[in-house]
Amino acid sequence: MSVKKKKGINALQKKRKQETGRMLWFYIGFSFLFVLLLVKLFSIQVLDVDGYRQQGNNQWTANLAVPARRGRILDRNMNPLAQTAASKTVVIRPQEIKSKDAGGVVGVTAHQVAAQLAPILDMDEDYVFEQAMRTDMLEIWLKRQVSYEQEQKIIAADLPGVDFVDDSKRYYIHTHFLSQTLGYTSIDGVGQEGLEARYNTELAGIDGRSVSIKSPNGDDLPFSETQFTPPTDGSDIVLTIDYVIQNFTDQILEEAMKEYDADKIEAIVMEPDTGKILAMAKKPDMDNNNLPRNDAETLMELSRNTLITDVFEPGSTFKVITTASALDMGITTLDEEFECQGSITIDSSTINCWSEEPHGVQDLQTALKNSCNPVFVSLGLRMGTDRFYPYIYNFGFGEKTGIDLYGESVGIVTNEKYIQNTDLARISFGQSIAVTPIQMINAVAAAINGGNLMQPYLVREVIGPTGEIQMENHPTVIRRVISEDTSRLMRDCLYYAVEEGVPSARINGVTVGGKTGTAQKYDETGKIMEDSHIASFVGFLPAEKPQMIVLVVVDGAKTENDSGTAVAAPIAQRIMKEAYNYILTSPLTNEEKENTLVPDIMGKSIGEASAIIQRAGLELEIDGDMQYIRSQVPSAGTTVIPGSKVTGYTGAEKDDNNYIIMPYLIGMKEKEAKRVAQEKGLILVCTGSGRVGKQSVAPGEQVPTGTTVIIELN
Repeated sequence: MSVKKKKGINALQKKRKQETGRMLWFYIGFSFLFVLLLVKLFSIQVLDVDGYRQQGNNQWTANLAVPARRGRILDRNMNPLAQTAASKTVVIRPQEIKSKDAGGVVGVTAHQVAAQLAPILDMDEDYVFEQAMRTDMLEIWLKRQVSYEQEQKIIAADLPGVDFVDDSKRYYIHTHFLSQTLGYTSIDGVGQEGLEARYNTELAGIDGRSVSIKSPNGDDLPFSETQFTPPTDGSDIVLTIDYVIQNFTDQILEEAMKEYDADKIEAIVMEPDTGKILAMAKKPDMDNNNLPRNDAETLMELSRNTLITDVFEPGSTFKVITTASALDMGITTLDEEFECQGSITIDSSTINCWSEEPHGVQDLQTALKNSCNPVFVSLGLRMGTDRFYPYIYNFGFGEKTGIDLYGESVGIVTNEKYIQNTDLARISFGQSIAVTPIQMINAVAAAINGGNLMQPYLVREVIGPTGEIQMENHPTVIRRVISEDTSRLMRDCLYYAVEEGVPSARINGVTVGGKTGTAQKYDETGKIMEDSHIASFVGFLPAEKPQMIVLVVVDGAKTENDSGTAVAAPIAQRIMKEAYNYILTSPLTNEEKENTLVPDIMGKSIGEASAIIQRAGLELEIDGDMQYIRSQVPSAGTTVIPGSKVTGYTGAEKDDNNYIIMPYLIGMKEKEAKRVAQEKGLILVCTGSGRVGKQSVAPGEQVPTGTTVIIELN
């Protein structure tokens, strides 16, 4: 074989080897890709099937929540304090928006939508663009509860894929009213503070669902059915709070804040026999409709209900507890005489009386009136820790009262095993112990109500969406603290203390009992502040059979005399006097007069209404200058004390059916809207300023006269 031929054979064999190698690598590569494909298919069909199924459902299924309407919060006379009103939420539908400019095709792009929409909503443009580009969702909620002005600007922009859905917003009818106690909700309507949080489950209800099959463009598919589960609306909660008492308590505290330039003023009004809270006020407060949600620290400080969370040294008001304990265990009597020499020495420690002049010889009742420190030191030491401490605990100090709010403090009571004589001496006149306002008023209530420590409460009942009563709270006795005889002696002592020692708390025509207190304040380092005190007064009326007890605490009044007598007692006196005129109607509790029902005067002329109210033994007050009564407070059927006041709101037309068609108020000025509402017999609540942008009841809807309508002014 020639050399040339041999070389040709070798070249051919080499070429075949190369082709075989390439084919082998091709088959290896193909096999590898095939294995990868099988792995991917296995992942899609087995491992990630739930995720892809969910993505498909998101693309083809509209699964929307149907919000339940949150229940109202009402005062004890069924006046609304918080309710949910209609609002709008902006939604975006990406499938209806072009993702980019495409070869001269006319249309609005996602970039253009974001550029126009973001400034109106005060949102980040990049974020809005990202939402407009999403393809995994048919509909995205972009911003909740937009203002009327924003709504109108979006409508005018006429942007594709941008729409509105009905939403709801929590409104607090009287803005600053009972703000820390009512609390507030998140933007999603979840209770976060106060009663809104404590009773969130009852108020919230259960959301419904709307599930339907959609095309890629978001349209309903032919022959598809929508599955609808209706929502269960939330229940209403009815408080023990009386709107009238709370309202004038707020006003009195507001005026006192201006007069005394105090750091803080608090007040509680309660029924001592039942534990029902009639008013619970604190200044400064907050507007629950305009919360500083972007400033967590400020929001937390404003919303803290210091009446149950913060503690203070009670000072001389605690002498009520010392006196009641000593009398009840029988170690003293009202006739026992004590001598005040201006100070008393305990284990080489001298405790001074507050008075620069010694009180001299005095009986126990006079010592309580004089608030003589040495006398109460003597009583505390005579009782001793082993006998005095059980009474302190039984009166509720060192434990929660059980009021139906979250965040209650237990106060500060040092364990008795660490107590020395000097500690016990100071506790006996209200130092070296720290209490909450709700503990203090509840303990004094037990001292004067016959001896029972009650559980204070704010919610009287929960009413379901169909009107059924789902839950009722009733007066609850926690335990007996002192005997009825001791309690009677305490009422006599405290009446004497006011009548002879606190003229600023007296009320003409009614017996008032009570005790003042002036306590030390401490700075941030724990040092006693010489020029600032906590002044307090706890008072009740009528002294013979108390129907009401009031506590006022004034922190840091900027005045020459910031004692309890000079500062707190006059505030409490005004609250008690107003409440007395509103509820009790006579100098003493008149047991022979039975409660009466408020008659129905809706649709009556002023003359007819006046005659009806007069026959019922009540007093009519007219609000407005129209001819007929279109709404009334309290509502017909409410139980009140004879002589109570009924307010009739007037309108221009008679309405025998007590129903009206809701007028269109949008665009009206506030004054004009109020005039129209009054003529129709509606109660109008305004927020903001300017012209009416929204109304909580839709125009054309038939509603009862007296309906509360919330309008938002822009």
